[in-house]
Amino acid sequence: MYVAVTGKGKAKVIQFCEQHRIPKTNKKKTVVIKTIGNYETLLKENPNIIEELKEEAKNYTFNVGKTKIVANTTAELLESDSEVKDEIYRQSFGPVKWVDTINKLKELGVTKIYEIGPGKVLSGLIKKIDKEIEVENIEII
Repeated sequence: MYVAVTGKGKAKVIQFCEQHRIPKTNKKKTVVIKTIGNYETLLKENPNIIEELKEEAKNYTFNVGKTKIVANTTAELLESDSEVKDEIYRQSFGPVKWVDTINKLKELGVTKIYEIGPGKVLSGLIKKIDKEIEVENIEII
């Protein structure tokens, strides 16, 4: 299990993860990953931001076609414009099912994943989930 934590509870979560390991292997059951943004601060500054994001998404049309889109929050395929908009909304405040998402992509025949942006956190997570999937990190476009 991978956990992204921000805010005041981080120390307690890390302590919990250190105490709970897989028997006979000493491997952690849970890995805390760093997140880019502190969403708690963002929400304090603008409590309406998530609703604003939902409204903003209405201004766009997402043509779901040949390229399949797997939702991070459900690990299921998105098949319509409205499903994509709902996913943008859900993903902005809810947990994601990263392991399930990677497994779904493999099930769909994906053999290579590109991580676009600074850092290699997701690339590292993907390699831990499935060593057969090739991962390429692109930091500069």
